[in-house]
Amino acid sequence: MADLMGGLMGEQSAAYKTMFAMSKAFAVAQAIMNAPQTYSNVYTSASLIPMIGPYIAPVLAGAAVAVQVAQAAQIKSVNLTGMAHNGIDSVPKEGTWLLDGGERVLNPNQNKDLTNYLNNQKDSGPQVVVYNNSKANVETNVGDDGKVYVTIDDVYNPNSKYSQAMQESFNISRNRG
Repeated sequence: MADLMGGLMGEQSAAYKTMFAMSKAFAVAQAIMNAPQTYSNVYTSASLIPMIGPYIAPVLAGAAVAVQVAQAAQIKSVNLTGMAHNGIDSVPKEGTWLLDGGERVLNPNQNKDLTNYLNNQKDSGPQVVVYNNSKANVETNVGDDGKVYVTIDDVYNPNSKYSQAMQESFNISRNRG
């Protein structure tokens, strides 16, 4: 049922994860509920062995139940650790991972190199050089959004010759209101 839900909704969906957890809980409960029947079956079979059967039957039946309880614990420990289609920085433990097309796996050295490269890119950015060959006052600043703003006072003034030249050259008009 969990496989069907994974196929329909995707293996990262909440529905699939819920169905997987329910299937796991059912399997654990089924293994534990079968323990008394297992004990009874093994005890009955072993006690039919001539002479020693009645003496070894409880030990063999107990061992069979212990194996069944260990299987229930093993089922309970199964987790969905092998899927990280939305991204993961570091694999928490060794295991088999399911990948989709286009995803890649890096070894620890490659991951370290890529992480260092990406961290260094945060500090680098375009260097803007403004040459002012006019008599206009020019100011530059970097806004909180990371954009570079260049303000030319004479163009900002709607009555300046620079502003009028911009209006004529680019066929633009000012909004004065």
